[in-house]
Amino acid sequence: MRDSYDGVTIKVGGEGPTIDMRIGVKQGDPLSPLLLNLALDPVIAMLERICSGCPLGGGKRGCTLAFADDLVLLSESWEGMRRNIAILKTFCKVTGLIVQPTKCHGFLAQTRGNVRMVNRCEPWSLGEGRIHMVGPGETVKYLGVEISPWHGVVQPEMEMKLGGLGESPQPIRLKAITEDPDAEGLCNAQADL
Repeated sequence: MRDSYDGVTIKVGGEGPTIDMRIGVKQGDPLSPLLLNLALDPVIAMLERICSGCPLGGGKRGCTLAFADDLVLLSESWEGMRRNIAILKTFCKVTGLIVQPTKCHGFLAQTRGNVRMVNRCEPWSLGEGRIHMVGPGETVKYLGVEISPWHGVVQPEMEMKLGGLGESPQPIRLKAITEDPDAEGLCNAQADL
């Protein structure tokens, strides 16, 4: 396995100078997803075992959502998310994996009575920097889905009718689907590893 990564070079667009590949996995290599899963599985298992997470529906709870090199950490409190991030930092320090803080986002959505609050907290830190806190008017894209701390998952509303298929397309409007308003809080931090 190690030999297949020793002395690997790449060319951008197949032209120009070669670039030595010293970190990461080979783009397009069928082994790359398996290698990444093997690298991330221990931290995901640890987080799921140690952390309380948050409700995911159907009576299930979770601390992580993961796909390829994207990892979402979930918690019901600011302190719980701080612990999750500390576990991720320690794991990265031990394994040599690197989190790209500029690609990380987070938010804390809380409901107290009839009042909904977003990001009434200090931002979480990752390395030397702070994680970008997604504001109530912002969305962040995860696996092609827009997520808002105020509205939850934002899905396009289908406006075109079958009779209008031959005409120019109508503009797409966004419709929000919200999470349970009775929930105490929902924290979300996204990391691109």
